[in-house]
Amino acid sequence: MYIICLCVGLFAISSAYVNVALNKPAYQQNQWKPGDKTYDASNAVDGRKSDLTWNGGQCAVSFGERVATWWVNLTSVHSIHHITIYFLTGSFSGHIFDHLGFSVYISNTTDILQGTLCFKDSNFTPDTMPSIFNTTCPVHGQYVIYYNERESGVIYPHGYQKYVDADICEVEVYGCPIVDNLYGADCCPDVNCQKCNMETDICVECEPGFEGHQCEQACQNGFYGEGCSEMCNDTCTGCNNINGSCDSGCLQGWKGGFCHIENLISIAMTSLSGMVHVHGTILTVILKKLDKVVSMDECTLHAVVLYYPKLLSILILKYAFVLFRFLRISFVLLYFVLFPLNFILKFYLFLTMAFFSNFFFSGLFIFFIAY
Repeated sequence: MYIICLCVGLFAISSAYVNVALNKPAYQQNQWKPGDKTYDASNAVDGRKSDLTWNGGQCAVSFGERVATWWVNLTSVHSIHHITIYFLTGSFSGHIFDHLGFSVYISNTTDILQGTLCFKDSNFTPDTMPSIFNTTCPVHGQYVIYYNERESGVIYPHGYQKYVDADICEVEVYGCPIVDNLYGADCCPDVNCQKCNMETDICVECEPGFEGHQCEQACQNGFYGEGCSEMCNDTCTGCNNINGSCDSGCLQGWKGGFCHIENLISIAMTSLSGMVHVHGTILTVILKKLDKVVSMDECTLHAVVLYYPKLLSILILKYAFVLFRFLRISFVLLYFVLFPLNFILKFYLFLTMAFFSNFFFSGLFIFFIAY
């Protein structure tokens, strides 16, 4: 039963390969009769293989030079499995010797130096050079490039012609199409897999936020992003495995999508948590009002926190003086009774200002005494 399932699975993957080069843009260097469609580079990706002769109109034909180049643009990066090349045959089949020493590259650009060498001929002879060539090349790339050269001053093996050309009739590049239940350019079976080995079915590059052979696991707690290599902010209680945002909230004292902004009011209240509950409530009201009126910045808040004991003392004295003035005006007789107490409060204020010597609060002292 397991053997049957395995065979079916392998068949499903292998049968998924399609010719991703069919009717894609193509180019060749040194075209024979430029502008004549009979010899155009596109003939090598049109799917026609019934007439592989010189003038059959189904081959890309060039004239001999020191360098021969032909490439097809797959228009996007694909995971390529294997490549098949049909060379020109017929009455001009002697030109097949011009292909001896050829190379096949896969690249993301038209520059072979930036690509991967899939095949380099060093063994074919005039007797063994095939008219149909196959090579397996599990590489990711956008351009498949045929290249050959005859460098001046280099001694080549017997049978190599002085010049090379790109007489190619069809180039088939087999990879994976985008179909249901398969993902990415590789026919990967897992939705979180970005690139996989089409033969082993092992994922070699996961989507950001996932890891494992099949990319079936989210990043471990504290990590996120491509390859799970990015660390979450330590101010998060838990971050998103894909983009690192703090979806689970922030530690106390922090705010923002990535918990990167200090929540200064929270910090202030935390630092004052040991104070009397009533005092904390008063300070909360003060902070909220200040924040609403002046959009409290860090300096302002730190000043409030630093001088909280002095501020609270002065507020108590302020409203005490207001009350006593009201009583003094409204009840003249009580004034003489309250005068000693008023004096005591003023003396207490004087001691407070002497203890918390500060220019700002000295000004407040004068204000309260004067008014």
